[in-house]
Amino acid sequence: MTFTQLEYIVAVDTFRHFAEAAAHCFVTQPTLSMQIHKLEEELGVKIFDRSKQPVLPTEPGLDIIDHARKILAERDILTDMLASKKGVVNGELKIGVIPTLAPYLLPLFIPAFTKKYANVKLVVNELTTDVILSRLREGRIDAGVLVTPLNEKGVKEDVLFYEEMLAYVSQLDDRLLSHDHPASADAGSILSAVRTPRALASRQTSSTTPNSIAASASSSTTRRGK
Repeated sequence: MTFTQLEYIVAVDTFRHFAEAAAHCFVTQPTLSMQIHKLEEELGVKIFDRSKQPVLPTEPGLDIIDHARKILAERDILTDMLASKKGVVNGELKIGVIPTLAPYLLPLFIPAFTKKYANVKLVVNELTTDVILSRLREGRIDAGVLVTPLNEKGVKEDVLFYEEMLAYVSQLDDRLLSHDHPASADAGSILSAVRTPRALASRQTSSTTPNSIAASASSSTTRRGK
């Protein structure tokens, strides 16, 4: 059993297609298939059901792939630790960002990050919250930037920033805020809701869970306009 073989089965599980997995691993499909076949012979079980399209893991294959992801994650942690002790920062950082944040947040940090960490390959994808969480659990991305609270088991949320939310209210509506106006209760409820804090989140990797996130939160204020 080798790290390469584990990488190959994880790739096939990720793409559910041998040709796409081979392209991702920069090898030919026969090479990838041969190595997976050798691993299956060594373990004495079939990892994938090749009769199905897309390719699906067998029941024992699911457990094997899950352990493979953890082993590869621990290998990467060890490699990063040794590189850090040598003062070297390199490798690949894969981040998922929700589309509503990406256009505004990415330009704020990507130029500075790439300048400071020139040897780190930064890969950013716009993904929905569900996809980000799924890929974090699978170890397909290292971090995610999204809205919190998530209340997900095993997910650590860290505040990145507070996003100000503004409500513009016409001065003509001042009468609505009067205590003796029939609609004052409803208006007060609306403004109270606008002031309710909202959060952005991200997750951090642990040594046993190859997933990570980062978090930010948003508070709200009300601004009056004419």
